[in-house]
Amino acid sequence: MSIASFFGNKINSPPPNGTIVNANENQEVNIVKLLAYNVAASSDDMVKGNVDGVAEWRLLESGGDTIVPTLAEVMTQAGIAGSDLNMDTFNITSPGTLNLIANNGIGFDSASNSGVFGDVLVSQGNAPPAWSTIALSDLPLTGYSNMNGNGLVDCASITNDAQIPLMITVPSISVAGKTTFADVPACANAPVADIDIANKAYVDATLAAADGVTTDVANIFTAINSFNVGTNIAIPGLAYASSTADAGAYVKYGEGQPAVSTQYNIWCFNGVADATWVLPDAESCGGCSILLVNGSDGVSITLTGTMRNCADVQNNDDKTGFVMKYGGSVSLSSMHMQPGFKWVVTSFNESAGTLQWL
Repeated sequence: MSIASFFGNKINSPPPNGTIVNANENQEVNIVKLLAYNVAASSDDMVKGNVDGVAEWRLLESGGDTIVPTLAEVMTQAGIAGSDLNMDTFNITSPGTLNLIANNGIGFDSASNSGVFGDVLVSQGNAPPAWSTIALSDLPLTGYSNMNGNGLVDCASITNDAQIPLMITVPSISVAGKTTFADVPACANAPVADIDIANKAYVDATLAAADGVTTDVANIFTAINSFNVGTNIAIPGLAYASSTADAGAYVKYGEGQPAVSTQYNIWCFNGVADATWVLPDAESCGGCSILLVNGSDGVSITLTGTMRNCADVQNNDDKTGFVMKYGGSVSLSSMHMQPGFKWVVTSFNESAGTLQWL
């Protein structure tokens, strides 16, 4: 029996070396070996036609009914995924830079997708990261911070390492409000404008150049000075206050000898026994005048020193002193008379016989 007589004209003759397989009554076919494109199948392979219409063996996923391509195979077709890419239990790794690009932002949770301008991503542990704002105090600033066009708001303090002084370099800086310095601020430059702060070196140099008055040093006035509100002067041994009318403010009373000053001295003796006073050195008191008054009834006072009597035109003879009784008064001035300074008696009360020269 020929094949044609068995199958009729329903089939064509097989190709050379081809095989005709016939199914049984249960439509079961026992294939001993099937070749696709002259390649034998491997375990779990399936036949799929390629783009050239040639049958090829492809791996069939275990338990599946379709071919599951790899991501690389999908990306060779087009760079667009048609549905969500489920990466559950998988990671995306790259030896280089990984770029995630989304026109409307990148979402990390169900509440928001792109945050707002200025937000940053904050880790939430095992949960997806969330968009959040961040304060300047949250940043560990260790480098230069460019604040061009911006300001520091609610800055409690600015601290710096004591070993590295804080340097602020700006064209100009304005501080509004009262500023308190715990230490004296230093300024190396001399003031120029009327509102500039003057440092100590500038003030000292200015006072020295102007012969200014300073404390605890001798000040010399070479011109007449007017004090419109009065002057309080304290001189050892003599006190004077322009606002005080009491003569005791500039007249010394007592048993002891007062000190002489550059003011007009009035010495009033009111002791209860005779006393001897020694005039100070005339040269050290050049220009000084003294009015000596004996105000003790029945008591004499002896005044000693190098002096001359100019009241009676006896200025050629030096005197060693005089004795003055109660009610007497003598005026003396320190003058330069050859060969040196001497106390000169310019006037005295002699009519009462109160003055006796030594």
